Amino acid sequence: MLDRFQRLAASLAGGEAATGPLRRQALDDLDAVVGAYAEARAALGQFDHNTLLPNRHRFLLDTARQAGERGEPTVLLVTLAEAPRYNEMLRALGHAFADDFVRAAAAIVRDIAPADCELYHVSLLSLCFVLDGHTCDTALMAATMARAFTRPVQCRGVPVVTNVGVGLAALAPGREGTGEVLRAALAAAQDSRGLSSGWSRYDRASDEAQRRAFTLLHGIPDAIASPDQLSLHFQPRVSLRSGRSSSVEALLRWRHPTLGPVAPGEFIPLVETTALISDVTAWVLEHGLSQLAAWTRQGVSPVLALNISPNNLRERGFVESLRDATDRHRIDPARIELEFTENALTTAEPQVRTAIAEIRALGMTIAIDDFGTGYSNMNYLTRLPVQILKIDQSFTRTLWQQPRQQLLVRGITEMAHALGLKVVAEGIETQEVHDLLADWGCDEGQGYLISRPLPPAEFAGWYAQNNA
Repeated sequence: MLDRFQRLAASLAGGEAATGPLRRQALDDLDAVVGAYAEARAALGQFDHNTLLPNRHRFLLDTARQAGERGEPTVLLVTLAEAPRYNEMLRALGHAFADDFVRAAAAIVRDIAPADCELYHVSLLSLCFVLDGHTCDTALMAATMARAFTRPVQCRGVPVVTNVGVGLAALAPGREGTGEVLRAALAAAQDSRGLSSGWSRYDRASDEAQRRAFTLLHGIPDAIASPDQLSLHFQPRVSLRSGRSSSVEALLRWRHPTLGPVAPGEFIPLVETTALISDVTAWVLEHGLSQLAAWTRQGVSPVLALNISPNNLRERGFVESLRDATDRHRIDPARIELEFTENALTTAEPQVRTAIAEIRALGMTIAIDDFGTGYSNMNYLTRLPVQILKIDQSFTRTLWQQPRQQLLVRGITEMAHALGLKVVAEGIETQEVHDLLADWGCDEGQGYLISRPLPPAEFAGWYAQNNA
């Protein structure tokens, strides 16, 4: 086609067909060649270069046309591998092998799919086809597909173990576009990896939870930069003997501009899976110490407890940032208590142990938060420079009605005291639980019976009145 185009162009330029019917014929021929070339390019743009299967663009065109013609159209999507595993394959065996793997897996999908179904290659690792729910048992087809990939995919004589996802999503014309159905099928395929059946039907609730999680993660940088999204509330801790307060825990709050208040238990675990945790911790540290400095000028001088992520202990320069922050705000490090979850301290990583030792060397206190929620060897209590053990609220909230939990909490208190640790009970909500813990010698407590988390100004007033 290119040779013909060049010959026609040369003849027109050279005067060979400069006038009359020959020129008109040459121009018509040139238009035909250009049109054929454009059609060829458009066709190529609708096929995957590796498998030569119709691609996502073609899928969207075809399903938009055919959706209304089918009885109960359902998209079955197969994701051939998880991205990390595919990247390992690329690194170890190269792109050519990875392309061969995709073609081999696509052949398996093609063999199982009904013969009258067009197979589409809609992304690097995803293939799909549309089933008619009136004529095909979609659940049986999905189960058959998942079962086929329990065996390794043979590629160049190498058995490749995959972890495919198989998802089903209904195609409903008029309610959602075919692109949305493709996304729903992919969400179902991702969900299927956690199921014994190996396949999953689209679950709107699960999908909405995933999308909400993405929205929250995406909103964290803006929240940090905003003057009014993130805030700290402060929950007092009191001596169970005297009732006086000498410590307060800073608790992060987030009011999302569209989702409203978001609980820390929802967004903190998400943030801890990303590098954003460094920025969130830096925000909490800066605003917490700034507030502590302001209280100090007012004559209010509690110890401030801050929750720190385990990932912070693995950051280079984290301990130096603590030192710089206390110096900048002129805070005595002895007035700072850092709370780490039990799981963070049981990893026994050298980097973690070193960071904890350096924090103690600064003069700060180390506390184990949510003690009892980890299921690990407690030998770490004898090896790490910990001063405070905080019993998780799941033990204390129903303590009055749970004799076996009473034995456990009393035993934890005695063990901690024998190790020279102070014991703090979280989640005290009734006077009966308060009195039990006090009788057992628990040192301090916090919870709704004592005080809810308070805004900074309210805490200052509560602190002054409580300790008057």
